[in-house]
Amino acid sequence: MSYRVALIGAGTMGGVHTQQWAALSDVDVVGVLDPRSDAARALGPAYSDWDTLLSRAKPDIVDICVPTPFHRDYVERAAAAGKAIFVEKPLARTLADCDAIVETIARTGVPLMAGHVLRYFPEYLSTKRRRRCRYACRGAHGAPGRISSPGNR
Repeated sequence: MSYRVALIGAGTMGGVHTQQWAALSDVDVVGVLDPRSDAARALGPAYSDWDTLLSRAKPDIVDICVPTPFHRDYVERAAAAGKAIFVEKPLARTLADCDAIVETIARTGVPLMAGHVLRYFPEYLSTKRRRRCRYACRGAHGAPGRISSPGNR
């Protein structure tokens, strides 16, 4: 199976995410939404509005890499469209926006992952070896692990 990814935001993080998606053999970046058309075109097929992106690119996954104040809006749009969502951290700037995102995901049932990747950096992973946590390391909440794309090992 191949996944179709639409990227929202063509800034620095959008570029980083595009590189990681490109390293996966079963993923195609099918559209990039950004008001800066040149920046969007540098990462993939450029779109200037949400509705056109959705109807023409037909993504399975929406990767949200815009400034934090816009996360809630795009999460809600993607969830309403039934798309799986990857959103950069922080999830939102306010507790009210976080609560609204959680409620939206609970209501729609779409998968969402917030991209807090620091926990996968070697210096954070080494914490497990230096210190034994009381719960996760004993299996009460599962074992800590690492997931990475081929371009980020």
